[in-house]
Amino acid sequence: MDESKLIELLTKFKDEIKQDVNLKFKEMSNLLEEKFTQLKKSVEVHENKISFLEREWRRQDIYISEDFSYETRAKRKELFGPMVEARKAGKIAYIRYDKLIIKEPSDKFIGSKRMLESSPKFQEVNKKENKRHKTEVKQLARSFSTRDISHFFRDGSDSDGSTSQSSKGNRGRKRED
Repeated sequence: MDESKLIELLTKFKDEIKQDVNLKFKEMSNLLEEKFTQLKKSVEVHENKISFLEREWRRQDIYISEDFSYETRAKRKELFGPMVEARKAGKIAYIRYDKLIIKEPSDKFIGSKRMLESSPKFQEVNKKENKRHKTEVKQLARSFSTRDISHFFRDGSDSDGSTSQSSKGNRGRKRED
């Protein structure tokens, strides 16, 4: 591809994007034959970034890599040493954005295996109790499923047995107080 055509294409591309999303571009590398040109973009508003990615970049053969800002990368580099030390000490440590998070390992039992303190005899008794409980629940479920849904509706009578006027009849009338 001719350099002049490539430069023309890039300027046209930059102008279109600037009009759509107000992005600022800075060229990072020189134009060389058969090499990709790296562009640095900064988006001020997160909504603009999302809409820009959805509309423009999805349908083109352009590759996107997102980096943290220079300050954030410097901060992460500083936090990397303490993170390694904390991991060597047996703690759970990781970096989230620009913060070091260190947690103590938990002593809670995590897993599906049974605890060693419980004996197999005790577990057999629990299984029998659970089976009995399940059959009772099934019987209750059957008794509820045989009912019709009319018992969920309120009948039209008041507590004294008289029927009250429907609320639809009172909509157009003014209240007399």
